[in-house]
Amino acid sequence: VNSAVSVGATITKRTVDVAATTAPTKVYDGTTEAKGATFTLKTGVTGQGKVGTDDVSIVASGGTFSTADAGTGKTYTVLSLDLAGADAGNYVLATGSFAGATNGVVTPRPLTLSATRVYDGTNALTDVSLGNLVQGEYLTISGLTADSPRAGTNRFVKTITLSNVLDGS
Repeated sequence: VNSAVSVGATITKRTVDVAATTAPTKVYDGTTEAKGATFTLKTGVTGQGKVGTDDVSIVASGGTFSTADAGTGKTYTVLSLDLAGADAGNYVLATGSFAGATNGVVTPRPLTLSATRVYDGTNALTDVSLGNLVQGEYLTISGLTADSPRAGTNRFVKTITLSNVLDGS
């Protein structure tokens, strides 16, 4: 007897998990935006991970730091992780694959300070400008003194007090 047999088969997508390889790092800019985190597919997990030389990778889209403040060990969250590549349709990200990490870095923003004055016998500096602040942020400068009251170039600021005019810090 010669008859056709119809058999249904289901091939499910293979689960992959991700690991952060580079944390976002930036200079303080007043925002919580976190860019630059990179990821790789984890390997060595039985029944998970990329098969052979399949063309599949991870693409991270945007992210946020928990605060805008400068610091190390900062918590960040990636807004979106997507699979990319010709074979991406054969894979699915593991649930909870990447919820966030605590190794982001926001470095302090370097500021510029310049001061000039006419010799008056004191160390006080009053004609001062502060530059490279984030737009919309302000600092109050007080207590500036020079290293010497004498006229000359290449003098340095001996003491300075900075405060935030918005919250007094």
